Amino acid sequence: MRKILIALGIIAVAAIAGVAVVEMRATPKPSPSAAAAPSSFVDAPILPYKVFPEDRVMGSPNAPVTIIEYASFTCPHCAHFDTEVLPAVKAPLIDSGKARLVFRDYPLDALALRAAMLVRCAGPERAFGMIDLLFQRQVAWATAQDPRAGLLGIANQAGMSEADFNACMDNKTVQDAVVQSRVTAEQSYKIQSTPSFLINGRLVVGAPQPAELVQLVDSLVTGGAPAPAPAPAPSSSSSPSSTPER
Repeated sequence: MRKILIALGIIAVAAIAGVAVVEMRATPKPSPSAAAAPSSFVDAPILPYKVFPEDRVMGSPNAPVTIIEYASFTCPHCAHFDTEVLPAVKAPLIDSGKARLVFRDYPLDALALRAAMLVRCAGPERAFGMIDLLFQRQVAWATAQDPRAGLLGIANQAGMSEADFNACMDNKTVQDAVVQSRVTAEQSYKIQSTPSFLINGRLVVGAPQPAELVQLVDSLVTGGAPAPAPAPAPSSSSSPSSTPER
């Protein structure tokens, strides 16, 4: 009999211990309200960070500013950033070569975990297309009576068969990679909510408005962006806490 895993802390423990997650929650929790970049950004500590080969990256690897986004696919404010803020800043920041965007998973519930797995199974070439599709249609699939069927529909639109989708949902290696992304975010950067961003190593909680993000990146480019420091190796022995969204 299938069991519902309610808290993400349980999901993480199950994933790391080798217990399969076999059902998704249909109703996502409300997300924290969006927050602007803090005025004390320039005084915030620069945390060590690194972009890894397996990261989903949009933009030039030589861009002086690196924006690492931690997002959950059931977070409405993450969807707002992807559908409203990112299109407005893509040309002046990413296409111009000033910044690159790194997308990382921070699933807040079991359904977000499954959606993140689906993106990884789609492959690097289709990753951002799948991310966009999931956020654009978030309300439809995340609140559906049968969210698994909703995710299957997204997978079909991306060219995946039902057999491919089922294999992805049963892939423990992919599941563990998604969970580990959250574990590392909590352990290394004390991230507790989504969306959260590391902008050249400085933490910004909540999505800035487009003009604020452009101004912030421009100030880093003009002032000289600090080079990334080596990131600590992720731990595979700890699980994320079940801290609720705020």
